[in-house]
Amino acid sequence: ERDEDFKLLSPRLEATQHYYDWATKSWHSKPCLVQIDTKPFAEGQTRFAYRMMDHSLPPGQQAAVCKRRKKYNEKQCYVDVEMQELCCALAEDWNKLKPPKRIRFIKSYVLVCRDPFNSRGDEMTLTVEPLLRGRYLKHNNNVGYVPPRSRTTPQAFSHWTFEYTRGVLMVV
Repeated sequence: ERDEDFKLLSPRLEATQHYYDWATKSWHSKPCLVQIDTKPFAEGQTRFAYRMMDHSLPPGQQAAVCKRRKKYNEKQCYVDVEMQELCCALAEDWNKLKPPKRIRFIKSYVLVCRDPFNSRGDEMTLTVEPLLRGRYLKHNNNVGYVPPRSRTTPQAFSHWTFEYTRGVLMVV
């Protein structure tokens, strides 16, 4: 899907983006203007996924996915983004080893805005990531699932993160 394909009818909302910098272990914020679809296009175990446009970005980079937790938990949104940044850092360390296939994790951020899902105007905390173009394939999960004919790089990376962190973490 292209940005032009996101014909959202929802109102534009003033919001604040909160980015986590893994290297400095600090949060940074900036204002933005977003539109969030009123109906989810997908649903996972813990979150609903909505199409979103970030009008503070240049054309061609505005399409995003906004995720709302099924059980609202503002703090968990920040934890999710910190964890995603940790995965980005681990992928960078993996790539320094010059493996046959590189790993890259998408950057995400916390979005705080007026709740677009109710009319009370409450504040809502969500997570956002850029829209991934094309077909999405899950390579593994937290309970050991690996799809048939799966690529070996994601499995090798998961194993490497476990060894690299001395058994403290495993990225799946």
